[in-house]
Amino acid sequence: MFKIIISLFYLIYFFSGCENRYAYDDIIKKLKEQKEQNSTVINKNENKDIKKKEIKIKQTKTITVTVPNKVLQKETKEKFVNKEEETKIEKKITNLELKTANDDTIKLYFQTDGISFEKYKNKIIILDIFTTWCPPCIESIPHLNQLQKQYKKDLQIIGILMEEDKKNSEVLAFKKKYNIKYPITNSKENFTLVDTWGGVSGYPTIIIFDKNGTYFNHFNGSPPIEMLESDIKKALRK
Repeated sequence: MFKIIISLFYLIYFFSGCENRYAYDDIIKKLKEQKEQNSTVINKNENKDIKKKEIKIKQTKTITVTVPNKVLQKETKEKFVNKEEETKIEKKITNLELKTANDDTIKLYFQTDGISFEKYKNKIIILDIFTTWCPPCIESIPHLNQLQKQYKKDLQIIGILMEEDKKNSEVLAFKKKYNIKYPITNSKENFTLVDTWGGVSGYPTIIIFDKNGTYFNHFNGSPPIEMLESDIKKALRK
């Protein structure tokens, strides 16, 4: 726009002669001054905008720092409370009574390095954590039967059934069908036992404890009978 005005004045100056030269110079000077003033105003406005932006950024940073601190304090408090509750739960579970499908009781005690079984002192314990619908669980039954018979003086196998609301009559029918030679526990305490121990990744899970109740070994899945027998012999030599 400024260039167009200058061009017009050049034309006027060219056609009007020397008498309008000074008037033209004054106008040009005024236009230049006006342009400089406009630039100064624009720069000032830009600076104001920048300051506003800077202030907003600073305010935002302040809020961002303050809010997470409160959130972190709240989360830390909640974690501490939860941790405290978990510790209380762990302290409460020191022993369990498992009910078998034959309505017998197997009492056990948690210790720092394993589990001791009141009814089967001075015996190697094999826990067979299983379900009735699991094919590998069923495949391992003949091996467990054989080992129970072969090492009956030093070994006790216990089936830990992981099925909710299973009737004892159904469990006993399953036991009879596969001629199972060891007790099967069928109660909600089975789940407490497994959770307290640390959980399992699948079925069957077989856990071996030596005669002192100390953890010895475990298998995820159905291991060959040779591997189980090898561990039994090693535990007996301890």
